[in-house]
This record gives sequence, structure tokens and C-alpha cells, in this order.
Amino acid sequence: VVIHSWKGGEVQKVTESVLAHSPRAVVFIDSDTICFAYSATEYCVFSISERTTLDVITPIPATTSMGAFSGLTGYMTLGLGAKAKPGLMRLGNTEALIVKDNQGFVIGTDGKQTKPATIDWPSPPDEVAFVSPYIFSILPPGTVPIPENGGTSTSSGSASAASQLSFIPSPVVQIISSLTTQPVQTLPFPPTPLVSPSATCTIRLLTSSPTAKAPLFLVATPNDRTVAAAEGSSIWQFQMKSWGDQIDELVQRGLYSDALSLIDTLDTDLLPDKDQRRTHVRALRAVSQFRLGKFDAAIDSFLELDLNPAKVLALYPERVSGRLS
Repeated sequence: VVIHSWKGGEVQKVTESVLAHSPRAVVFIDSDTICFAYSATEYCVFSISERTTLDVITPIPATTSMGAFSGLTGYMTLGLGAKAKPGLMRLGNTEALIVKDNQGFVIGTDGKQTKPATIDWPSPPDEVAFVSPYIFSILPPGTVPIPENGGTSTSSGSASAASQLSFIPSPVVQIISSLTTQPVQTLPFPPTPLVSPSATCTIRLLTSSPTAKAPLFLVATPNDRTVAAAEGSSIWQFQMKSWGDQIDELVQRGLYSDALSLIDTLDTDLLPDKDQRRTHVRALRAVSQFRLGKFDAAIDSFLELDLNPAKVLALYPERVSGRLS
């Protein structure tokens, strides 16, 4: 690593630091910390000011949906003459996501996990991208089970359950919330069928802009040379619903904590009624907690929100609330 610096318009002494290996991917976690990916399984963080490196240590990845071949990804790709591509990207201002096999780990500037939960994919993703607060990943054909309800949304599930299901034959775009580390949408791709039902395509994510309103683009190219020559590649654009619509959907599903987490990540420029929405969702969560028997947490919220006592009393049985019930 060669560091060039300037102070008061004057060029300072160039400094160099030796790394253990040549990085294959690089992201800045913050203005002073860089995360390097040496391979698909080896990562480290580097401090610019201290010129020191720390290896990123994570738990051993869980068993993947590849069954008996799980944990052999590196050996299999080595035998095929190809190297697995490192999965590395920045999340927010002080975190990065690293991918090891079929798991994703969120780390901080100290190289340690900042969240106990991991992101679990049914197979190692080909590519990842981030549009706050969502993580987009490309999963290979034949690795994502077809949901039993016939829809397009599915969670990663367990290997034993997946073995009893049919698999989506095309590549899949899976969208995961960075707030909950859970899938929110799974889309077989491309959404329109190719000339042959059995034909597949190769999809690549284009680097997203760091701005909050930036859309995400991907390129889809048919694997069949004849189809590719006739149709060429297609560029697809993903656009999110408005923040208000996303919050409303979470509230309708009773996911009040998730809605509050999303609200807290947004500025008032993006959500002008942020304060009003937060108060409304907190009140709904408190009512839900009350009905679930979490009375202490609910009453604390009611007091903090300074709700009308009559509305709180109305939640009690009629022998307590009287005509307010």
C-alpha cells in the first residue's frame, strides 16, 4: 500500500506498507480504514493512520444447500481452473459486508462483527451490491428452491427442506434488508421468458451510486450464442417504491420494529413526515405489545408518547375500562 498525503498544500513523505497478499477487492469502511479481500475467504482491515492490518476472523460457515459438496467450493473452483470471486462491499459509514461461501458477515473498522446475525444464502452469491438499506445478490441457476405457494418470494431455508423441492432454473436476484438480514424479495431473472424455456442468461450487477435515491442496474446476456446474437444484452433498472409506501407495507404486516428501523435510517429530506410516522408506528407497536402481554414495555411507550389516558384504558377489559372499551 502506497500512501500519498498533502498538508497545507505541501506534499508529504510517501509511506509504504507491505500486505500479506495482493488484494482482489478493496472498499473503504470509513475515511481511515480499508477492507481488503485477498481471496473469497481471506479478508483484512487496514488502518491508514496506523499503517497496521488486522485479519478478519469469522465463525466457520454453516452447511450450504450443496449438501455433500458443502465446504468444498474453493477446491472445486481450483480444480476447474477458476477462482471464486470475493464478495465485499461497504454498508453505511462504518461497516462493510464480507461474503464467505454462503454466508455474509457485517464487520466494523476493528474487523469484528457488528451484528450477531449473519446473512444466509442458499448458495454462494455470484455478485453483491448495496442500495441503502437493501443488499442485492445474484444467485446461480438451480440453487434457489421454488416456493411452495408458487410465488416469487422465498427465504433461504434449510438444506434438508430444499432437497425436497424443485429449484428455479434461472439466475435469481435476492434482495435482503441490511436492517434485519432477512430476505424481503426473491426474483427469478429475467422476469420475461427467453426464446427457449430452458435457456438461461448471465446477469451482472452494475456498481450502484452511493446516493440514497440511486437506482440499481444489471446487465442480462443470454447464454445461448444464437439468442445473444439476435437479441443482444439487456439492461434492467431496479427502482424502489417510495419510502412511505415501504413503511406502510411493514406496518400492514405488523412488522413495527422493522418499520421503526427503516424510519431511523432516513433523513427528513427523504421522509418529510418522519417524526409523525415514528410516533404513529411506536404507538401501534405499543398496542401490539400490550395485546401480547408485554405490559411493562407497552406502558413505558405510552408514557413516553404521552398518549391520551382514555385510549390506553380502552385496551383493558370492560370491567376495568367501563364504557371506554
